[in-house]
Amino acid sequence: MWTCPKCGREFKRTNQSHYCGKAPESVDEYIELQIPEARAYVVELRNLILRCVPAVKEQIAWSMPVYKKDNLEYRRMNFMGMEESYGQYEEISQDQVKLYLKREFVHMINVDTVFVSLFAMEKRMLAKDAMVLHCSVLKVKSGVILFSGPSGIGKSTQAGLWMKYRKARVINGDRTLLKKENGRWMSLGWPICGSSEICYKLIL
Repeated sequence: MWTCPKCGREFKRTNQSHYCGKAPESVDEYIELQIPEARAYVVELRNLILRCVPAVKEQIAWSMPVYKKDNLEYRRMNFMGMEESYGQYEEISQDQVKLYLKREFVHMINVDTVFVSLFAMEKRMLAKDAMVLHCSVLKVKSGVILFSGPSGIGKSTQAGLWMKYRKARVINGDRTLLKKENGRWMSLGWPICGSSEICYKLIL
């Protein structure tokens, strides 16, 4: 196990990409959280967007700045402290989106935060009566059990006990896609693994 020296979270992968600390509540706070070398770049980019796109509105979503105009959204993604963006999400219409991902970051498409942010999945899923829940998903004889809670609370430990003593099977150690169909909530497989590196494509 690797422990992040900054936030104390544990991961199976060494130097696992993740978000440390409390999410910023405003764009100004987001900028203040950047390392000095990246701060000037972020300010310049922000000013350029506000200057070139009249009546654009800015907000924080998924822990990063998001810009909207005429109910269409524009995002530039970067990791905290990184000077350059790794990707861009631009809505052309309600049904058309342009995505840009730098070649050197393609191998990180299976990282949960990159996958969700790049495709604006949280927004798309809500429109389909669906959402992603941070939890451990276990298949048992009677159905499915979800253990949810903040990072470090013991979801994986609890899942391990159920595997050991109840012969349960872990379907995903970090996420499930919840979708309401015919008045019933379904737990669907999620194609991206978190720090547990466990994910299977099943409908439960």
